[in-house]
Amino acid sequence: GKAAIHVENVVFANPVIPGVALENKVVGTVFGLQPNKPSKAIEGNTGVYVVQVNGFTNPAAISDINGQKKQMLAAKAQRAWGSIFRALQDKAQIIDNRVKTF
Repeated sequence: GKAAIHVENVVFANPVIPGVALENKVVGTVFGLQPNKPSKAIEGNTGVYVVQVNGFTNPAAISDINGQKKQMLAAKAQRAWGSIFRALQDKAQIIDNRVKTF
């Protein structure tokens, strides 16, 4: 086994344990634990883990939610146009004869 390590700033969106590995199951379990109580053994991708949460910190409130909304809407619009273009390409019956001319 290895010695216990202290890990800070574990976030649900990024299930990487710093200095260890990508461990979805372990990080998911962390968010279901009560502070100051050790977990049962958790079988991860690269080993078996026992974790204890010292506490949770709520993230700071988003100061400019309108900017984030605009960014998300722009990303959705871009994906929609990309999907339309791919659908048109898939349905088009174009034969590429450029090789014969050059």
